[in-house]
Amino acid sequence: GPLMRGMREVGDRFEAGDLYLPQVIRSARVMKKAAAALEPLLQGEKSRFPGAGGPEPAAKILLATVKGDVHDIGKNIVSVVLGCNGYTIIDLGVMVPPERIVETAVAEQAALIGLSGLITPSLDEMVNTARALQARGLDIPLLIGGATASLAHTALRIAPEYSGPAIYVPDASRAAETARSLLSDRERPRFLEALEGRYRDALAHHQQLEAKRELLPLAAARNRRFQDKGPLGYTTPAPAVQEPLVFTGYPLDRLIPHIDWQLFLRSWELGPGREGSEAQQKALLEDAQAVLRRIQEEKLLRLRGVVGFFPARSEGDDIILSDPGRGGAERRFAFLRNQEKKYSGAANPCLSDFIDPGSGGGWIGLFALSAGFGLEAVEAAYAAQQDDYSALLAASLANCLAEAFSAEMHRRVQQEFWAYGAGGVRPAFGYPACPDHQDKRAAFELLGARERCGMELTETAMIRPAASVCGLYLAHPAAYYFGTGPIGEDQLRDWARRKGIGLDEARRRLGQL
Repeated sequence: GPLMRGMREVGDRFEAGDLYLPQVIRSARVMKKAAAALEPLLQGEKSRFPGAGGPEPAAKILLATVKGDVHDIGKNIVSVVLGCNGYTIIDLGVMVPPERIVETAVAEQAALIGLSGLITPSLDEMVNTARALQARGLDIPLLIGGATASLAHTALRIAPEYSGPAIYVPDASRAAETARSLLSDRERPRFLEALEGRYRDALAHHQQLEAKRELLPLAAARNRRFQDKGPLGYTTPAPAVQEPLVFTGYPLDRLIPHIDWQLFLRSWELGPGREGSEAQQKALLEDAQAVLRRIQEEKLLRLRGVVGFFPARSEGDDIILSDPGRGGAERRFAFLRNQEKKYSGAANPCLSDFIDPGSGGGWIGLFALSAGFGLEAVEAAYAAQQDDYSALLAASLANCLAEAFSAEMHRRVQQEFWAYGAGGVRPAFGYPACPDHQDKRAAFELLGARERCGMELTETAMIRPAASVCGLYLAHPAAYYFGTGPIGEDQLRDWARRKGIGLDEARRRLGQL
């Protein structure tokens, strides 16, 4: 009783903005350790007084990362926050298919279901789960979260498929308040009425954006491609090292200088501009450094990766690679071009613009890198010690180490392996310049990432283990990062044709509403 009252106070203060997320997770660690110490005494009480009535069972909340998606840091944080508010959490883990979510919800009589996803294809899996619940005749409220989710997508795609409430939860601080409102007979009607208003506003805003969106026809955008303005143009040099480079135990200490600590703080809702958070930032970084030292000293995470360089040429908006290891067999990457009308004279770029056209001897690099080998064991060990806080720190650090691995390898490509000097870019598949995660399949095959490093792809092309990244190197000194942004129906049809997929599949891969 006193423990749970204390945790509810922590939860209330977190919702009010008086506590920060790391404080909540640390408080939950204290509560779990105390509860574990009390458990034998509680069991003894039950055996001595078998007829005594216990407390009312807590409402059950089922949480799952949807099919094909392996990201669960945000879900695990929400699990702790909701647990702090007295709910019983049923966590199904990652890559959970709709049918398992439905069956567990029925068997456990779940009061709420929380769905999480990181990548664009996960949006469709959330829709599929809503349809599966609807087909079973259920109306259990759905909480929708994760980096790829949004109010607009929840309102326009998920809610229409489901007779029960579907609520977008933007961050952990809203989770407990949302759950409490939905499970309160008094608060629920007002909450759902306000939600309906937010959905109407989201729909109107989406329609306004669509009406204002100015896109060039695809042919016109292609006429405004990036063009090298140099007097003699640019010819990509041949890599200094042309055979595949395989790393199976890369030294972690080489990555530490590349860690983006601001990215780490943002993942804990403590990014720049959070008023009064300086002391909590300092405390969190000290705790993270302690976990990082343990990871380093005990070699708890293993860094693996492969980098390869391939002759390449551009053909329109495609980049065509030649694979020397397979007798020069060609692989085509079909990319998207930015179509937004620009008044500044800026180009409408595509990644193919930065590759030599024709058969002029251009080159491209591919990489698949992971800092996640061993992470599941680290998380399990901390969980066995009732230490969700350190488990979450380890997972956050692994993600930052994967990005640091990418930065370290890019530096070595620039200086050693390709030696083209400063400049160039390393866009990752699934990110704004190349949003199709399925391109990782061709990259994995060309690199032999599974055979050489043990990395796998899920059906939606997320990399296992988590904390991994896959992308390409472009050496052109004027190459820059950009987003393809919204595209027109003309480019969608053209891209689907070049990919050899249907229009519905093309929309699904791009997450188009």
